[in-house]
Amino acid sequence: MIFKPAKLLNNRPKSELIIENNERLSIVPIYERGNEIEFIFENGPKIFARKLLNPVIRYIGEYKFITPSEDLLKELLRCYFVEEKKIRC
Repeated sequence: MIFKPAKLLNNRPKSELIIENNERLSIVPIYERGNEIEFIFENGPKIFARKLLNPVIRYIGEYKFITPSEDLLKELLRCYFVEEKKIRC
């Protein structure tokens, strides 16, 4: 297992968790912009409402973990798929 910084793409800082030569997890910073937050994607920044960061407790079987809101997760996934086509979300 290796945790390393990835190369910068369009000033997008990112660290990756590599297991058996495969990227398993990426970590990117979130920038506070008043009542908003900014994520930097490969094709540029995207602004979201800060309230989307409210933690949600989730369970899978006996495991408990915390994620951001469903709305933020949906937006991040949408931006990821749009980014794959290199279209700004």
